[in-house]
Amino acid sequence: MKNKHLKILAIGFDWRGIGKGDYRESKKKLDRDGLNTGINDFVMIYLGDRNGKESAGVQAKFIVWHIYFFTRLRIVYDLLLVIILPLVLVKEKYKPNIFYATEFPFLISQIIPAKILKSKIYFRVLNLPTELALAKGKKGKLFYLYYKIVEKITVRFVDRFIAINETTKKYLLNLGVSEKKIFFDIPNTIESDKIFVEQADKTVIRKHFNVDVDKKIIISIGSLIKEKGFVDLIETFVKLKRDDLVLIICGQGKEENNLKKLTRELGADNKIIFAGQVNRENLWHYLAGADIFMLFSKSESLGMVFWEAMYAGVPVIGAPVGGITETIGHDRERGFFWLNNSNDLNKKINFCLTESREKEALINRARDYVIEKLKIKKNINEIF
Repeated sequence: MKNKHLKILAIGFDWRGIGKGDYRESKKKLDRDGLNTGINDFVMIYLGDRNGKESAGVQAKFIVWHIYFFTRLRIVYDLLLVIILPLVLVKEKYKPNIFYATEFPFLISQIIPAKILKSKIYFRVLNLPTELALAKGKKGKLFYLYYKIVEKITVRFVDRFIAINETTKKYLLNLGVSEKKIFFDIPNTIESDKIFVEQADKTVIRKHFNVDVDKKIIISIGSLIKEKGFVDLIETFVKLKRDDLVLIICGQGKEENNLKKLTRELGADNKIIFAGQVNRENLWHYLAGADIFMLFSKSESLGMVFWEAMYAGVPVIGAPVGGITETIGHDRERGFFWLNNSNDLNKKINFCLTESREKEALINRARDYVIEKLKIKKNINEIF
């Protein structure tokens, strides 16, 4: 049954426009999540970027509808999809085996068509919605209430849930999902980047940013949004008052200007570098050149970038939340926790910068953990 040809309808936000013209990145993301774009047919509805329709491939078919409503207010998209999704199905004469979603609000538009067409609904848990909502700042409580209501309405209509770790499985169990409905599938960005990993050059970023040889490099990678905790990271880094460290932040997002302004106000322009969005190939150069990886996310379901750093042999320091707690284990097991204490963090940084058997053992434990986890793989055809 695992090679059965499936028809899948999937929905996703695409503000960066990866789903237009060249579908290699889009398909790579789907294949990373076990959706088998080389075997299965797809109708994709990408929200954001623009309006229009494109297609790539005859067999397997890959049709993309781009929908943009002149706003980024997600409730607008969630509600209008109730009308648009059936129209796309009719226009394409498409009867999916599976409606696939990674956001609970997308399920609202899938329930009735799935019932009519006798299709299955599969949901992949990529974040912890209510925890994530509370990390959004002042508007967080409204998002929290919205997600709680949507989860309550939609969760019982899902046929299969795909958890990416124990943290997301626990989240589902707390929603009342039967354990029999939950399958594990670990997203593997490392295997697909194998050639980049092998060619990673630790000298690239030091040369590119002209970092002195006597400076140690801390790398942080993530979207520049409130939930990723970059304000805490920058303020904490400055409080360390160390001249032997350089912080390089990789990523883009709506908080970028605010974070750069904060850096200037704290007089840290010469210690903090904003590298912008980094592609997959360069990401491994950055990790190879890093002495420490740090990210103080306020919510994280898994924290794949921690796994990537651990696989690259870089000691990690993260906030004790969600999947980061699961990934690191206990403090000093596979990494360290940031406890909002400068003296404690300085000690952990010194440990990471000093060569020792204990440090080497920690790095090996971290890498072995990632390797074992990545063996947990079950694609959507096998689950079907």
